Amino acid sequence: IALEPHNPGSVGQDPSFGELKSTTKITGFRERYTPLPIAYRAMAEIIARVSEQPFADFLRQRLFDPLGLEHTFSANTWPNLADLAQPHTNGPHGAVPLDPAGYSPCEGDGGIFTSAADNAIWLRLHLRRGFLDRTPIIKWTSMIDILSPQIVAEPDARRGEILAGYGMGWRI
Repeated sequence: IALEPHNPGSVGQDPSFGELKSTTKITGFRERYTPLPIAYRAMAEIIARVSEQPFADFLRQRLFDPLGLEHTFSANTWPNLADLAQPHTNGPHGAVPLDPAGYSPCEGDGGIFTSAADNAIWLRLHLRRGFLDRTPIIKWTSMIDILSPQIVAEPDARRGEILAGYGMGWRI
């Protein structure tokens, strides 16, 4: 179900789910693609509570370490490196870097920083349907679900899209 947050900026690093009470339903379950960052933050908080460890630790233990991602960090654990790429946004004349002071991604909704080498490992995992070398990291049936369109999305003409979908956190 897509929800329209009453105040989308009110959730911090420790979501209390209180703002879910002040949301308005704008579409039914899987009727259309609607970004909902609070859902990813809620997922991160649920994982933290169930696993009884911070979401960043869960990611490190269950995903980053088994994949050998040595230069991948969640939003709360990324180091202050001089050569770390930073998020960009569209400006009037192309991409412009966001001011790091004003950018504080929350866990669960895109707050992952990684190197090109680690990103290549992540890509290989997806191309091999959840396997790294011959080791299964994610069930291949789960990878198929993750990478398959679950709902139809509006094509982005800037990307040259004719068809678009959204599947379990991925624009497809």
